[in-house]
Amino acid sequence: MQVKDRLLQLKETASAEVRKLEAALRSAKAKVAAFEQAKEAFESASEEERAQGIVRRFLDKHRREQDNLATLEHDLADANGRLDGFEELLRMFPKEGDEAELRATSQMAKIRDLLRAHRQPMSLTDIIKALGLEDEKKARNSLRGSLASYAAKGRVFTKEEGTEIFGLLEFNGQAAELL
Repeated sequence: MQVKDRLLQLKETASAEVRKLEAALRSAKAKVAAFEQAKEAFESASEEERAQGIVRRFLDKHRREQDNLATLEHDLADANGRLDGFEELLRMFPKEGDEAELRATSQMAKIRDLLRAHRQPMSLTDIIKALGLEDEKKARNSLRGSLASYAAKGRVFTKEEGTEIFGLLEFNGQAAELL
């Protein structure tokens, strides 16, 4: 089983645990609220009721329910932390279906198509020339930043070894053979 598949299973298990704990927490909060409302009635209990231990049993039950509520809140915080951890780990993997990630008419989609046609990573200078863009400092820095951002997030593009060389994830880290 691949790591990503296992992480997806663990995330789903953690998500189910969070949903279960959230439901249990709602129930526990409602029960404690009911006990709080009933507290006034028990404070005015008769001597006979006090002698029967009803008030003591109520107070013990109320305390246990409050303890249970605190435990559920703690467990829910832990489960949410695990879920966040799995989600963070899954973001390390490249997203599948990069076609939907880029708008068809965007500059990044045009660069992706260019790199596919070229079938290997290209330097930023070659990308700018091939797309017929002006090689101004501001435009170059913007394009470099966008490509580097996608690459850092593991989305669509990769930053290859060398000066300003970018490829596609689908190239599987193929080294650029630039002269």
